[in-house]
Amino acid sequence: MPDYQAGLCAIVKDEDLYLEEWLHYHRLLGFEHFILFDNESARPLRDTLRHHIESGLVTVHEVAGRSMQIPSYRQCLQQHGARFRWLAFFDLDEFLVLKAHQDVRLFLAEYNDYAAVALHWVPFGSGGHIVRPHGLVIENYTQTLRDEQKRLHVKCIVRPDRTTDVRDPHCFRFCAGSHCVDENRMPVTNALAPFTAGTAQLNHYHYKSQQDYEEKMNKGRADNFALSSSRSLQEFYEQAAEDGAKDYTALRRAPLVHAAVKGPLTSATQRITLRQVNGMKLYEIVEHIRDSLTRGDAAGALLYVILAEERYGQVPEYLHAATLALLAAGRPEAALATACTLIRVQPSAPSYYQLFLTQLKNGQKEAAAATGLYLKHTYAIFNMPPDATLAELQRHDKALGLGIWPADAATV
Repeated sequence: MPDYQAGLCAIVKDEDLYLEEWLHYHRLLGFEHFILFDNESARPLRDTLRHHIESGLVTVHEVAGRSMQIPSYRQCLQQHGARFRWLAFFDLDEFLVLKAHQDVRLFLAEYNDYAAVALHWVPFGSGGHIVRPHGLVIENYTQTLRDEQKRLHVKCIVRPDRTTDVRDPHCFRFCAGSHCVDENRMPVTNALAPFTAGTAQLNHYHYKSQQDYEEKMNKGRADNFALSSSRSLQEFYEQAAEDGAKDYTALRRAPLVHAAVKGPLTSATQRITLRQVNGMKLYEIVEHIRDSLTRGDAAGALLYVILAEERYGQVPEYLHAATLALLAAGRPEAALATACTLIRVQPSAPSYYQLFLTQLKNGQKEAAAATGLYLKHTYAIFNMPPDATLAELQRHDKALGLGIWPADAATV
C-alpha cells in the first residue's frame, strides 16, 4: 500500500528564492510529499530545506553533472514509485492550477482508470519586470503569452504502478494496456497534444524578470545542457513586447501561501494525508466524513473517501458514508456505483434505501420507484417492523408521486 496519495518530483539548482513558495503552494494543493534532486546548488538543499526534511515533507537526493533531469526522474520512479499512488514531475517554474477542484487528489481520483494525466502549459511573461520584484511569483506575474506552440506542451502526473520508464521530461512509457490522457480523457502519446485547460493547467513562469531570466541563461538547462544556448535575451525582449491576456487563477491561493511560508502550520494551512488516514480506525474515518458533511464541506468529506478507499472499499460502513459524500460533492454517477457495491456487500434495507436516494439524484425516477417498491414489499415479506427507513421512503414517495404507496395510504 502506498504511503502517499500524491507526490511531486523535481530537479533543483539554485532555486532558494522561489522554493518555499513552490513547495507550500503545491502542498496546499494536496501534494503530500516531495522528492527533490539537488543538482549542485550553491547552497545545498539539505541546508535550505532542513526543517521540511526533518518534518517528513521532503526527501532530497544529490546529483552531480549536466543533463541530469531524465536520470533523476528515472531514479525517482525506481526508488520511490511504490510509495505513491500518483507522482507528478514538474519544474520549479511550473505551478498547477485547478479550476474545478480544491485538492489535486480530488482531481486525480477522476482518472484512476488511466496511467497518467497530462496537463498543458499556460506560458506567462515577464509582466514588465526588469529587476526581480518582491512578493510571490503567482502575484507578480499574471500576464499570459499567446505562444500557441508552447501551449501544446504537457507535463504529467503518473501512476507509478503503471509506468515503466521516462521518455523525456514531458512524457513517460507505460505498462501494456495503460496510457496517458488529458483532462478530457483524450489519449496523449508524446510531449505535445491539442491544447485544453478547462479544469486544470500548468502555469509556466519561464521568464519572470529580466534579472531572473539572465540567471537562468547562465545556469543552463537541466534536461539537455547542450541546448542551453537556445535561450537568449532576444527571446526575452520578444515576449516582453507581447500584450497577452491576464490570468488570475492562481492568485486565489496567495493568502494561504503567504501564511504557510511564514509558518507555523495552522488548521487553514494543514492538509490531511494518506499516511494519516492509514493510521485511523474505520469509525474515525466515518466520523470525519460525517462531520465534514455536517459542516457543508463536501470536498473535505470526499477527500477522506478517496484516501480510505483502498483499505475499506468493501466495508458497508465506509460505503454508506462514501455514497453520501459523493452525492454531496455532486458526483451522482460515482455515488450510484458505490451504492451498487453496498448492495452487493450488504443487501439490507438501509442499503437499498441508499440506492433509492442515489437513483433519485441521478434522475432515474422509474428505477428509484422500482427500488422503493421492492423495499416496501421486503418489509412485508420478511415481517420487518416499520422503522425510520420505511417512513422516509414513504415521505419521498408522497412528495414525488412515485406510486410506491396508494395516494390514500396511511402513514407507516
